Amino acid sequence: MMRRMTLVGLLSSITIAGGAQTIADLPGNGVTETRIVDPRIDDPGKPWCYLQKSTTLIGVPYMPDAVQVTYDGAVYTRNAELCFFYGNPLRPVLARQKSWLNGWIPVIEYSWEDQKIKYAVELFGFPLNGEDAGNTLQFIKVKIINKSGFSARPHFAVATRSTGEEYRFEAGQFNPAWIYGINKNEVVRNNKLIYTFSGDGHVDARYGNSYAGPFKANDLNVQKNTPVCLVNYSPALKSGASSEYIFKMPRIPVDTENRALILKINEADFAKYRAQTIHFWENLVLKDRSTFSIPEKHLNEALKASLVHMLLATRERDGKRFMTDGLPYPDLFLTSFIQHADAFDCFGFKEFVDQSLPDVYAKQDSAGLFYDGALLHGKKLGVAQGQVIQTLCSHYLLTQDGQYLDTVYPKIKAAVDWLKNAVMHDHYYLMPPAWPYDNEMIQGHYTSNNLWAILGLRSAIRIARDRGESDDVRDWTEFQEFYKLSLLKAIKITFSEKGYVAPGLYDYLTGGAAREGFEDWQTNQEWENMLLVYPSELLSADNPIVDSTLDHIRNDRYREGIMTYRIFLHQYITINMMDQELARGDSRQALIDLYNVLLHLGSTYEGFENLVKPWQDRNVNPDVPPPHAWASSKLVCFMRNMLVREYGGDAGLDEQKRSLYLFSLISPAWCRAGREVAIHDARTEMGTISASMHFTASGAVVKIKPVFHILPKNIVITIPYFVRLVKFTSDASKAELKGRQLFLSPDVRNVKCTWEILRHYEEGSFADLLKRYRSESVLQVVDHKEKITPGRAYLRPDERNHSPAPLSFDLVKKAFVHEYANRFKEMKAAGVQVDTVAAPPLIPGN
Repeated sequence: MMRRMTLVGLLSSITIAGGAQTIADLPGNGVTETRIVDPRIDDPGKPWCYLQKSTTLIGVPYMPDAVQVTYDGAVYTRNAELCFFYGNPLRPVLARQKSWLNGWIPVIEYSWEDQKIKYAVELFGFPLNGEDAGNTLQFIKVKIINKSGFSARPHFAVATRSTGEEYRFEAGQFNPAWIYGINKNEVVRNNKLIYTFSGDGHVDARYGNSYAGPFKANDLNVQKNTPVCLVNYSPALKSGASSEYIFKMPRIPVDTENRALILKINEADFAKYRAQTIHFWENLVLKDRSTFSIPEKHLNEALKASLVHMLLATRERDGKRFMTDGLPYPDLFLTSFIQHADAFDCFGFKEFVDQSLPDVYAKQDSAGLFYDGALLHGKKLGVAQGQVIQTLCSHYLLTQDGQYLDTVYPKIKAAVDWLKNAVMHDHYYLMPPAWPYDNEMIQGHYTSNNLWAILGLRSAIRIARDRGESDDVRDWTEFQEFYKLSLLKAIKITFSEKGYVAPGLYDYLTGGAAREGFEDWQTNQEWENMLLVYPSELLSADNPIVDSTLDHIRNDRYREGIMTYRIFLHQYITINMMDQELARGDSRQALIDLYNVLLHLGSTYEGFENLVKPWQDRNVNPDVPPPHAWASSKLVCFMRNMLVREYGGDAGLDEQKRSLYLFSLISPAWCRAGREVAIHDARTEMGTISASMHFTASGAVVKIKPVFHILPKNIVITIPYFVRLVKFTSDASKAELKGRQLFLSPDVRNVKCTWEILRHYEEGSFADLLKRYRSESVLQVVDHKEKITPGRAYLRPDERNHSPAPLSFDLVKKAFVHEYANRFKEMKAAGVQVDTVAAPPLIPGN
C-alpha cells in the first residue's frame, strides 16, 4: 500500500525521458535507468535472499521504534548506528544472506570468510532485566576463527555513525557540534553512551586518526555517514584458534550520569541474555498457540518467521499499544488490520488484536464511519468501512469472547447503519465513490470496497443473530439482499463492458482526470477487485466471470511469477489471487504462486512492498525498506487457509451450509512415505481443531481431533492434484467424493486414502516454470501510457530434458535463478549497467 511519504511522493522524484514527470519508456520495463544486478551476489551456500539490499529487525514486541539490521550487517536505531569492518586494509562488511536462529527466532546469524579467516556474527535485542521494551539492549558477538594452516593476524573493527544512509528507515540524528569520547570500554556521544566493547582494541577517532581524547565532529570533518570511535582488533591466532568480542548498544543512548543502568549494561552477559531471548520467543510463538508442521523447511520457517515479523511490527507509544504495517509504515491502518487481526486470531494471539482495538475504535466518527486520516490525506472516505466491520466481527467469531462482543456491538451497529445509509443514497446503490487515495487509484466506485462491505455486512448479521438482536437481523438481512443484487448487477455490467471485474464498477476516472499530476499508468491498478470467491463468496468458484477476471490479471499483471503494481513487482498482493485459486480448487497454480511469493522474500522471510523493477536490479526504493508487516500477515493467513479454512453458506450467513476445509493445498515435495503435515489447536469459527495427514507408500492417513462449539456442515479434504485416488475409507457417518474433494460429515475422525502418483507428473516441471516466466507480458510506459506486450514461451534445446523433480520451493528457485542468469547475460551483452552490492564505505566518498 502506498502510504505516508508514500510512494506517491517517491514517484514524483523519478524522471522519464523527454522531460515528462515520472517513469520513461525503455525496452523491457519502461524505466529510465535499466540496470541489472550480477547474479553472483547470491551465495548458494547461504540462505536465499531475493532483494539486493534487504533489511530485517531484531528486538521484542511493543518497542516504541524498530531496530534494523541492514544488508551490510549494521545495527541501526535512528539514534545511532553500529557498523563493522574487516581485512587489511579495512573494508565494510556485507551481510545480505543473514538468517534468524532456526529460521524464525530473531537472533541474527551471518558469517563470511576472507583468506581462510572466518568471521561469524550473532546479534539480538532484548530488554535488560528489570527494564521494559522502551530501550532494548542490542547484543553483538563477533567470533574470528583462523581456518588456515598457519598463524595469522586478522583485522576487524567496530565503529559508530549516525547512519550509513542507504536502506536505513528515515535519516539518523546528526549534529556537527557533537562531542565524542571513549571512556575505557564505553563510547560516548555528547555525554550519552552509544556502545560498549570488549577486549584490548586499538582506538581511532576516525579512520586514519588515532584517538587522543574527546573530539568534536566538526574538528575531524565528521559527517552523518562517517564511522567514528573505531575499535580495531588484530589478534594473533594460531591455526585453528579463535577470538571473541562482545559489543552492546542501547536503542536509545543512555546518559552517562545514569551509572546504575550503564553498570547493568556492562554486566549483562551475552550467553545468558541469548538464552533468555530464545526462551522468550519460543514461549511467545509456540506455547498455547496454534502450531503447524509442514514437511518442507522453507515453508515451515516462513510461517513462524512471518508471525515474528508481525509481532515485531507492534508498537507502544504514549501508553498505547497497537499494530503497525512494519518498518516503512509505522502506524495502524484500517485497510490492512483485517489481515493482521485474522492472522493473530487464527494462531491464538488474541491479546495482540485486543491491544489495537482502542486505536481502531478511535477512528470511528459519530455517524458510524471508520476512516483513516493517515491514509486518506485528510479526507473522510468510507474506503475501510467493510474491512473494519469484518475485522470486528471476525475477532468475535474466532475467539467467542462475549465480553468483547458486548463492547463492540454498538460500534458494529453504528458502522452498519452508516453503510446502509451510504448505499441507499448512492446513485447505483453501492458504496459511495472514492477519491484515488491509494491502492487502485481511481475516482469512482471501488470494487474492493464493495466486496469488503458486503462481507462485513454478512458477518454483522451473524453477530446480531448470536446476540439475539432480532430487529437488526431482520433489517440487515433485508438490506443485504438488496445490496447483493445491486452489487451483482454492477459486476455483470462492468464485466460485459471490460471483459473482467475491474478495479472500479461502472464508469470511473483514471489518470490526471482522477488526480492531478498522475498519468494513466499510475492509476487503475489491480488490487482486491479479484476477491470474488474468497473471502466475499459473492460469486461461485465456477462462475465464468471469475475465470475471466483471474485470467486477465494473470495475463497482464504477472512478472517474475508474481503480480505487479504499476510496472513494478508487488509481492504480497499476489496472495489475493492465490486465495481465489485455493477456493476454486486450482491447487497447482496456488502452489506455484506461493513458491514465487516465498522466492521474493528476504533471508529472514521479510516481505517488501513495491518499486522493484521486474527482471532487473532486485531492489526496493531505499526509502521504503522491508520488512512490511502486511506482507507477513497476508502470507500467514494464506498458509493457514491452505491447511484449514472456513468456506460456504454465503460467507457464513447461512451457517448450516458452512464447511471446514482441511489440507486444500498439498505439495508433491511433501508426499513421501513417513512425512506428515499437521495442524495443532487451529482456531476456526467452529472451534479448535487438530489434524494430521501422514503419508504412506500407497497414500495417506488423516486423523482429526476437533473441539467444536458449532458443527460445520462438512469437513472437506482435497485430494492432491498429482495423484489418482484409488479408494478411501473413513469413520464418518456420511462420506462422498465430488471431483477431487471428499465431503465428510463432521463426526469424522479417521480417513485413509489409497492413491497412485500420476505417471510423469514430475516431468517437465522445470521447463514449465521457465515457460511461465517467459510467457509473461512485458510492461512498458510509452508516450506516458502503459503498454502491455504479450510474452512468448520457449525452451532452448538444453532446457528440454531437465531431470524430473517434484514441484517445490527449491525447484522454483532453481528455475528463477536459471532464468535470471539468462537475462543477465543478454542485458549485459546489450550494454545494460550491471550492479554489484557494495556496503557504505569506511571513508565517505570513497
